[in-house]
Amino acid sequence: MTTHTREAPDAGTRATAPGRRLLALDGLRGLTIVLVVLGHLSAFLWPAEGIRSTPWLRGLVAGGAVPVFFVVSGYIVTAGLLRDDARGTLDPVRFYARRLVRLGAQVVPLCATVVLVAALDPTDTAPTGSTVTTVTHTLTYTNNWLYALDPLQARPDLGHLWFLSVQQQWYLVLPLLVAVLAARRRALTWTLVLLAVASATYRLVEASDSTWFALSVSTVARADGLLLGAALAVALPHLRRLAPRAPLVGALALLAVPVLLSLGGELGPYAYLEGWSVAFVVVAATLVAAVVLHERESRLTRVLSVRWLTWLGRASLVVYVWHYPVIFFVGRHVGPEASPVATTAVVLAVVAVVTAVSHRWVEEPVRAWLATHLRPPAVERPLPPAPGVGVA
Repeated sequence: MTTHTREAPDAGTRATAPGRRLLALDGLRGLTIVLVVLGHLSAFLWPAEGIRSTPWLRGLVAGGAVPVFFVVSGYIVTAGLLRDDARGTLDPVRFYARRLVRLGAQVVPLCATVVLVAALDPTDTAPTGSTVTTVTHTLTYTNNWLYALDPLQARPDLGHLWFLSVQQQWYLVLPLLVAVLAARRRALTWTLVLLAVASATYRLVEASDSTWFALSVSTVARADGLLLGAALAVALPHLRRLAPRAPLVGALALLAVPVLLSLGGELGPYAYLEGWSVAFVVVAATLVAAVVLHERESRLTRVLSVRWLTWLGRASLVVYVWHYPVIFFVGRHVGPEASPVATTAVVLAVVAVVTAVSHRWVEEPVRAWLATHLRPPAVERPLPPAPGVGVA
């Protein structure tokens, strides 16, 4: 399978090469960020008529794709932790420091921009206390707790960062689980799977008209995708025998994604917290498993490795962090009478410029810095294969 590294972007190696990032995983993240952005554009800028009211099409812009990010991130991060453990260099403190640098490169500039805009833009009517509280929770990755417990005190344009908060909170726990149970992979796999089942069960039991908002950003209720991705990384050696079926299974799972999204739009506004959500997370985990189990290139990996999709996947953190506040900012300035098409074009143009600048002048330097700093000490011990490991 064709893989990708920064040092040799055109190098072709087996999918099992350690430390490689699979192009197809980048492409999957690129496809997911497109769905996420479309969902937010639809919710805040598009009229209720049109695609948002068209049966079987409205689900494509109704959101619900974020669990794919959770699965991919859980897999990549856990694979990296397992490699560090195998080398004897696993350090949860260093791991978390790298995460803070990685995410802070986007979150800190965003929060600074929000504070500046709040001070200078008369159309920003959020109270100063709300801005300070929301930015503080965002920088400490407790954003989701604020929106769950006191949403009226939170700014609306940073609500999407609940996702990063849930990730960071679970990444306080995951290195410890790996450190304790890595030598007993079966026990670690089952621990992660059972935690995922508990997360989904809690969500299903608690979902109601009065709890849906808090559950949407809950550390416990939204963790099943991340935990299944982590379990996949741990169980990967035992899944190798399924590799010959990976192209077919992966293709079916990829086709199932738009089908499930379309179906979700017909099942009501809380489908993403109910039974539909379990099916979608399982399909997402199956798709990621199929991609990382590939032994050679297939039609599936070629589709997901299209250049523009893989570029979007590598820039997906930048797009995710910035697109939501840009939607709110542009929406405030164009007014309700503006054409949705023109407003969408402005939002996408601003996001494209911010993404290109940030990816070139922030993301790439940070990746390069992390390649030489906060790294584990060099070791002589050979590493086990860990396909698709990169920066989540």
